[in-house]
Amino acid sequence: MIHLSHTVSGGEIGNQLANDEEELAYALAAIALVGVDDNAVADYLSGEDRERVRTLCNAIALSLADE
Repeated sequence: MIHLSHTVSGGEIGNQLANDEEELAYALAAIALVGVDDNAVADYLSGEDRERVRTLCNAIALSLADE
């Protein structure tokens, strides 16, 4: 049996997901299923990152509401 492991950062995962909308949708669905502590996530964001994430989340929410 062969075991492989690889360590990647959140930024690396994010860059890959940003270029693949289908995989990003699956990842968001999985995150929503498990649930996240939104306050804890917000603690890791500051400045422009916080504003960009807020804008993205609002855009996704508006897009989903239109269905």
